[in-house]
Amino acid sequence: MSIGVALLGITHPHTSGRAEIFSRLPDVELIGAFDRDAVIEPFCEHMGLPTREPDDLINDPAVQIVLVHAQTEEMTEYCTAALKAGKSVLVEKPCGTGPEDIKKLIEAEKASSAVFQAGFNFRFSPIVDMMKKVVEGGIIGDITQVRAHGGCALGEHKTPMLNREQDIGGAFFVIGCHVVDILLHVLGAPKEVAATVAKFPKISDHTSREDSVAACLVYENCLASIDFAAQDPLENVESWDFFFNGTEGVLYGNLLPGRYKLFLKRPFGGYPAGWSTWLGTQFPVPWSGEPTEFSPDIPAVANQDFFDREAAQFMAAFRGETPSPISASHAHLVARTIDTCYRSSDDGGCRTPLL
Repeated sequence: MSIGVALLGITHPHTSGRAEIFSRLPDVELIGAFDRDAVIEPFCEHMGLPTREPDDLINDPAVQIVLVHAQTEEMTEYCTAALKAGKSVLVEKPCGTGPEDIKKLIEAEKASSAVFQAGFNFRFSPIVDMMKKVVEGGIIGDITQVRAHGGCALGEHKTPMLNREQDIGGAFFVIGCHVVDILLHVLGAPKEVAATVAKFPKISDHTSREDSVAACLVYENCLASIDFAAQDPLENVESWDFFFNGTEGVLYGNLLPGRYKLFLKRPFGGYPAGWSTWLGTQFPVPWSGEPTEFSPDIPAVANQDFFDREAAQFMAAFRGETPSPISASHAHLVARTIDTCYRSSDDGGCRTPLL
């Protein structure tokens, strides 16, 4: 018997990537899709799906999994309804409009026997696995300094999707949450945050809420800095990098192309002294593809590698083989951390406790 998958909301450019991945999984069948936006018609035509109403899909016994790619203000409503009906949910980040909204998902996840997974797909880069292994294994000693860079390209910081009125922020909240997710996954929650969120009138007009962010996550024995640029001249994700400074070595990592450089003062953990390097591929498929009828503002995703890994882990959790890798509580922590960045900036960049 096939596993039925429904889509609630399809306006996010990640929708087609995830839908195509799930359509190729064994024993999985896409059942139908819904969105209030007119792009639902070309999307359903592209995917060969019927358009159906949300209640119809959620209450259909043939549907066991719901993929949510709605506008942020609709996400928690769809997720909680699906979980209440016993459907497992994979929801696009940031999972809601902010920490107060996303908090609803924690109780919904606890009350349901179904699986919930937040869609921070960049988490599934093998480089993120490497970062966590190096930090948790003490391979470069005690971590004292971490630096991460992220950004968004293609003018997407001015698009409606990154400037929803109900959201707590703009590009940093909707795109920069990937960088925050990875750092929290590797380092845990910080004690305090100090940040400046800037808007540059000379560079962009009122259609974007923010242009640049410099944030510092303060830990007991470590500082982790994030810089985020809303006008990235490179392809999406290509400029993103992570640097970990330890007492016994350093680690540099890039998500796409996937690569790392590791330096150790002495052999440890199966790595030799000196430099070790790894490169996944020199010529990856670009992250962003071309605009489509159903994703006219921001191009649909071309590189589906992270979505492949994400879907595999989601299905393992769905079958009861592993726990969900990204819980509602973690999505809430990401939103709380970003909200603290905004609160710190409003307070002149002062250190602000994480609430």
